[in-house]
Amino acid sequence: MVQGNSIPQKMPDRAVQNFTTKKHIHQRPLFYIKEVIENIFGGIIIGSTIFVGGINCGAMANIVSLYDKLIHSIGKLFKNFNYNFLLLLQIVAGIVVGILLFSQIILDLMQKFEYPMMYLFIGAIIGSLPSIYRRGKIKKFKPLYLLWIILGGGLAYALNFLPKNHFIINPTDYFQIYGMLFISGIVSAIAILIPGISLSHSLYFIGMYNSILSSSISLDLLNLFFIFLGFFIGCLFISKILSFTIKHFLAPTHLIIMGSMLTCVIEIFPGIPNNYIMIACIAGFIFGAGGVYLITK
Repeated sequence: MVQGNSIPQKMPDRAVQNFTTKKHIHQRPLFYIKEVIENIFGGIIIGSTIFVGGINCGAMANIVSLYDKLIHSIGKLFKNFNYNFLLLLQIVAGIVVGILLFSQIILDLMQKFEYPMMYLFIGAIIGSLPSIYRRGKIKKFKPLYLLWIILGGGLAYALNFLPKNHFIINPTDYFQIYGMLFISGIVSAIAILIPGISLSHSLYFIGMYNSILSSSISLDLLNLFFIFLGFFIGCLFISKILSFTIKHFLAPTHLIIMGSMLTCVIEIFPGIPNNYIMIACIAGFIFGAGGVYLITK
């Protein structure tokens, strides 16, 4: 019975419960320092590796255990705007800091120590798989689950072999030009949010890689507007789809994500090193796998 003017508390959306393991994320204060630090620190890691070929933001978000939270916050942005916007702001702020302060350091390390660094990232990906498996709330592995993993990996891997410049644009047709820029934004959102899909390959497929690059370098504001508009709508669209599948098909969705994460391993695998470099690679792999496993345990 409701007394006075008090209003009964609305029960939390059951979809949100699928994005956590023990506690509903909305039951904790937004600015609880531990959560804020986790969001910003995870964003910094994502930003610092954003220019590493073969590893997109979706893969890194899974490694730092922000993926489900990120997808939910984008997909439900307008449903609980204050919370979701501030959460995304924390992650984006971390990404910007990571790009500005650490991305060049990571690239320099990769140039000097390519094999050990690649094995470090491979280890980090492998170390994140148990966390993804647990988020799928899978109690007992079934043979059918292996098909979902193969499906996720196969689709992500196949998309990286699409032919280049599949679409030809008329340079005098502005409607077509701006339409393709808008579509490029949507494609970019999909390639960034879904692990294992190469952004550059996706843009090459629709023949827009050079256009996106030149627009970014020259700061063509009109072109960038259509690109970011498509990117924003694409993020909302793909996040809503993933939110729906996680809500209704929790285990299969996470198994497919595991498969797409394994595609990243294939993409960045540098080969078998020789001599003493093998020791550094093994150490990098163990450090990456063990570190991520312990952090996400």
